[in-house]
Amino acid sequence: MNKWLVILIAALTFSGCSSQNSKDSYTKNDDRTIEVGNPYSPGTGHYAGYEWAERTGGSCAGNSDSFNEGCEEYYRQISLSKN
Repeated sequence: MNKWLVILIAALTFSGCSSQNSKDSYTKNDDRTIEVGNPYSPGTGHYAGYEWAERTGGSCAGNSDSFNEGCEEYYRQISLSKN
């Protein structure tokens, strides 16, 4: 596993991220309700990827599939919230 990914995951785990349990929801024009927030468990690669994308707005091209999937989930939610 990439050394930097391990450091990133450890930093997120011990930083007490405020969005850990917070989700926002809103109703779109066609009456669909969209849940926005990190759906993953803290300490996982998915969680770290989601948090990283939310903080940095960077690309989802890490060395871990789970990190990349978490990152992509953030952008999926953003895309849905704008439609």
